[in-house]
Amino acid sequence: MIDNNTIQPTIQPFDPAWLYRLIRYAARLMILFALIILWPSNPLRIPGRTEFASGYLAALVALWLFLDLMKSIPETFKSLWLRGALDSRSREALKKSKAGTPNQSRPYQQLGPEYQAHVQELTDALNGKGQWWLAGFFVVLVLGWYLSYGMG
Repeated sequence: MIDNNTIQPTIQPFDPAWLYRLIRYAARLMILFALIILWPSNPLRIPGRTEFASGYLAALVALWLFLDLMKSIPETFKSLWLRGALDSRSREALKKSKAGTPNQSRPYQQLGPEYQAHVQELTDALNGKGQWWLAGFFVVLVLGWYLSYGMG
């Protein structure tokens, strides 16, 4: 039985949480833009409209799959932890560990300090500062490519 009075730590794939909602809304706007692109008499002048639309739709599907994957991360890692399939590498968790060997199934009540340290490590890894630089690089790359080759 799960004790509902204890707060269970959860992995935050998007920190801050509003970022996940913003990306979901952006994906919905992308669907609207895809319909405008595919509309036969649209006002946009896009060379190679069919090829552009197919690439755009592939990116949209990848974004939706990514969002679905990120949504399932907390429960998946919790389930893997409880099955004993994960082992924390945190020094703090190893010091506080009283839970036996890895690969040993853990009951729900053993989501203690070791799991909390694991959640913090994974949340920090998912929300690293380097991801913003990488995302910015790809935005500049795509916009630069489109503006120099797509408009000309």
